[in-house]
Amino acid sequence: AEATRRDTQKAIENKRGSVAVGANHFVKEAEWQALSMYDAAKNKPFELIEEATLRIQSRRRQVDGLERDTRTLLEMRGLTKAAEAYDWRAAAPEAAAEEAATKPAPTSNEEKLQQALVELHQSVLELQDQRLPSLFLEGGRKWAWFAGIAIVTTLIGGAAGGGVSLYAWLVGAAVGLLLGASCLTYFVPLAKRKTLAQFGVIQQQVDQARNFDKAATADARSASDRMAKDVVRRRDDDLAAAKQRCDQQIADAQAQYDAEAVRIEPQYLEHTQKLAADRDRAAAAADAKYPPELEQAVVARKQSDKENAERFDARRTEANQQHDAAWQKMADAWLTGFREIADELKGMQDRCEELFLDWSNVFLDGWKRPPEPPEAIRFGECPLPLQLVKHGVPEDKRLDPGVKRLVLPATMTLSEQPRLVVTAEGAGRQIAVDVLQLVMLRMLTSMPAGKLRFTIIDPSGLGKNFAGFMHLADYDEQLVGARIWTDPKHIDERLALVAEHMEKVLQKYLRNEYATIQQYNASAGEVAEPYHVIVAANFPAGFTEAAARKLTAISHSGPRCGVYTLLSIDNALRLPHEFKLQELLDDSVHLEWTQNRLVWHYPLFEKLPLEIDRLPETERMSELLRTAGQQSREASKVEVPFSMVAPPPEQVWTGDSARELVVPIGRAGARELQSLRLGVGTSQHALVSGKTGSGKSTLLHALVTNLALHYSPDQVEFYLVDFKKGVEFKAYATGRLPHARVIAIESEREFGVSVLERLDLELRRRGELFRAHSVQDLAGYRRAAPDVPMPRTLLIVDEFQELFVADDRLAQDAALLLDRLVRQGRAFGIHVLLGSQTLAGAYSLARSTLGQMAVRIALECSEADAHLILSDENTAARLLNRPGEAIYNDQNGHLAGNHPFQVVWLSDPQRQEYLTTLRSLPLSANPA
Repeated sequence: AEATRRDTQKAIENKRGSVAVGANHFVKEAEWQALSMYDAAKNKPFELIEEATLRIQSRRRQVDGLERDTRTLLEMRGLTKAAEAYDWRAAAPEAAAEEAATKPAPTSNEEKLQQALVELHQSVLELQDQRLPSLFLEGGRKWAWFAGIAIVTTLIGGAAGGGVSLYAWLVGAAVGLLLGASCLTYFVPLAKRKTLAQFGVIQQQVDQARNFDKAATADARSASDRMAKDVVRRRDDDLAAAKQRCDQQIADAQAQYDAEAVRIEPQYLEHTQKLAADRDRAAAAADAKYPPELEQAVVARKQSDKENAERFDARRTEANQQHDAAWQKMADAWLTGFREIADELKGMQDRCEELFLDWSNVFLDGWKRPPEPPEAIRFGECPLPLQLVKHGVPEDKRLDPGVKRLVLPATMTLSEQPRLVVTAEGAGRQIAVDVLQLVMLRMLTSMPAGKLRFTIIDPSGLGKNFAGFMHLADYDEQLVGARIWTDPKHIDERLALVAEHMEKVLQKYLRNEYATIQQYNASAGEVAEPYHVIVAANFPAGFTEAAARKLTAISHSGPRCGVYTLLSIDNALRLPHEFKLQELLDDSVHLEWTQNRLVWHYPLFEKLPLEIDRLPETERMSELLRTAGQQSREASKVEVPFSMVAPPPEQVWTGDSARELVVPIGRAGARELQSLRLGVGTSQHALVSGKTGSGKSTLLHALVTNLALHYSPDQVEFYLVDFKKGVEFKAYATGRLPHARVIAIESEREFGVSVLERLDLELRRRGELFRAHSVQDLAGYRRAAPDVPMPRTLLIVDEFQELFVADDRLAQDAALLLDRLVRQGRAFGIHVLLGSQTLAGAYSLARSTLGQMAVRIALECSEADAHLILSDENTAARLLNRPGEAIYNDQNGHLAGNHPFQVVWLSDPQRQEYLTTLRSLPLSANPA
C-alpha cells in the first residue's frame, strides 16, 4: 500500500513536473523566437537609412554635376562674372511658382528631390539648346558674324560699282561695318539676357534640390528611429507574453497536483488495512507448513556437498593428468624444434664445407669445383651463445637440449641479398679490402669454371689491393678484364660496358621467358652466359657522378642478369652530389667497421659477433689463383655441335632456293637457332669480320657444309676464293664438293680477279636469259624454264682485303666487278659473302659497295673494327670475348638488328665425313 501510494504520488509529481518542463520549454522557445525575430529585424533601421543615404548622395552628385555643366556653358559664353553678379533669387519667381502649380505635388521630400533633379536636368538642356547665345556668344562667333557681314556687304558694293570703282568698294565696306556693328549691338545683349534668365531658373532649382536633399535625409533618420523602436517594442511584448503563459501553466499544474494528493490519501489508508489482514493470515499458515520442509532441505544439502567434493577430486585428478601430458608435449615440441634448427644450421655448415674450399687442407690436384653456381657465398660465421637469447637456456633441466652455442654461417645470397657493401674508414679500410678479396676468392672457387668475369676498380690503391688476382690474366684475360681500373674515365667506360652487357642479356636472352640468368643458363647448356662481378674498393674514390649513378643502377638491376657488386665504401670521403648511399645499402649484405670490429646490419646478426673467414697465405693464394685460372681457360671453350644445325639424313638436298637461301649457322639463346638468309629484301650479300682465333674460319666451313647438305647442286653453287694461301677451301677441292664451281687454291690477286670476271659473265648471261623469258627474278625464271637448272650462286672471298693491298689496276678492276655483282646480282640469284680479319687499311673496297651488303656477321674483334663491321653507333661487337661468339645483323649494322649467337663447331674429320656423304648422292636427289 505504501508503495502504491508512493507510485501514485510520484506519478502526479511527474505530471506536474512535465507540465512545468513543457511550460519552461515553451518560454524558451518563445524567447528564442522573439530574439531571433529581433536579431533578424534589428539591422533593418540601419539598412533603411543607409539605402536612403546612398540614393540621396547619388542624386546630390547629379545635382552637382548639372551645376558644373551650367558653369561650363557660362564660361563658354563669357558670362561667368555676369552670372556671379546676377540676382537670380529675384528673377522670375512668378514663372517658377506658375510652373510648380501646374505639376502634381510629390508626397515625400525624397520624391520632391527626384522631381527637382528632373526639372534641373531639363533646364540645363534648355540652356544648352539656346540658339541665339550659341551663335553669338560661344567661341568668338560674334566677331565671325561681324566680319562676315562686313565682307559680304563690301563685295556687294564692289559688284554694284562694276568691280572697278573704289568708291563703291569703300561705301560697301562702310555699310558692312555699320550693319555688323548694329547686328552685334542688338543680338549680343539679347543673347546675354536669355542666358542669364535661364541661369536664374537653374540656380533656383539647384537651391530647391539641396533643400529637398536636407529634408529627405532628416526624414530617413526619423523613419529609421521609428523602425528601431518598433522592433524593440515587439521583442519586449513577445517575451512578456511568453512569460505570462508559462506562469499560468505552472500554476494550473500545481493546483491539479494538490487536488490529486488530497484524493489518494483515503484510498491509501483503506488499502493498508486490507494488506495487514492478508499478512496475518499468511504468517499463520507458514508456521504450520515450513518447519518439516526445512529439516528435509538440510539433509539434501549435506548429500549435495558430499557429491560435489567427490566430483571436484575426480576433475582435479583429470586436470593434473592433462597438465602432465601437455607439458610433455611442449617439452617434445621444444626439443624437436631445437634439434630441427640445430640440424638445419648443421646442414648449412655441411653445404658450405661442400661448396667452399678449406684453403689449408685441400689438395688442389684433385679439386673439382661445383657444376652449378652456389645458393650463397660464405664469408664468415656468427656464433650464437644461447644465454643471449631470451629463454634460450631453460631453467627446467628436462628442457635442456645439451647445447649451449649455435653457429650461424654468414653468407651473401645470390637471390635475396645479391651484393656486398662494407663501410669503413681509417684502419677499417684494409679490413674491408680483405673481405672483398675473400668473397672474390670464394666466388672464383665455387662458380663453374670459365663462367665468371671480374671488373676490378681500385683508384685509391692504384690496383695494389687486388694485384694478386692478376695471376688470372696469365691464363684467361677475360677473367679480370686485362687490368685493374683506376682512372675515372676508364671506370666510367667499364661500367658502361657492363650496362651494355646487361641490356643484351635482358633483351636478347631473358626477355619475358626467364626470371633470372640462372634459369636461362640451365636451358642454354654450352652457350650459358658467364657471371660478372664488379669489385670496387674505397668508393667513391675515382667515381664521377655519372659513374656512381651507373653503379647504383647496375647493383639493383644486375643480379637478374648475373651481375653482382662487391663494394667497400670509405666513410671519410664525400659522396657525389645528390647521391643517395641508401640505394646501395638496400637489399645488400652491409658490414660496417665500428669499434674495431665488423658489424652485420641485419636483424639478429647486429647483436652477434661476426668472425670473418681467413684469407689463405700469399703463396697458397697464388697457387689457388693459378689453378682457378687454368681450369677457367680449359672450360672457356664453347662448342655447339654441328649436328644441332645439320639436316637429318632424310632431309639432305631437300631445300628449295627459288625464293631465298636459308641455312642455320649457330645457336641463338637457349632455344633458338641463328640462320643466314640471303635473297629476300635487302638481305642479299654478307660481310664477315673477326680477328685471328675468333672462329671466322669455323663459321665459313659451317656455312659451306650446311648449305651443301640442305641444297643440291641444282639449287646452290659455290665460288670459293681464299687469300690465306688456299688452306681454308682446299678441303673442298680434294673432297670434290659437288656444289663447287670454282675453288681458288692459289692465292694470287690475278686469279681472284679472273673469278670475278667469270661471275660477271655469268651475270650478263643470266640477264639475257631473264629478258628472253620476260622474268624479274630467279623464282620467275624457274617457273618459266623448269627444265633448265638455274642454281643460286654464292661467291665467298676470305681475306678479300688482299685484293686491295695496292692501288693498282687489279684493285680497280676488282672493286668495279665486286660493285657490279653486289648491285646487280640480287636480281639474278648471285650473292657475295666477303670475309676479313679487319676492315681497316689504306686500300679497301669502296664504302658505297660495302653499304649494299646488309647482312653483317661480327666475331670477336677490336673496337675500331666493331665500328666498321657494324656501324658508328653500334659497338656491340667489342663485348664479344670467346671464339665463335658472334653478332648477326641484317639491318646494315644498325643497333636494332643485333642478334647474338654462338657459331656451331665443325671438326675437320666430321666435315670430311659430310663431304664423303655428299659425293655419294646422285644428282637426281634434288626434288626440284
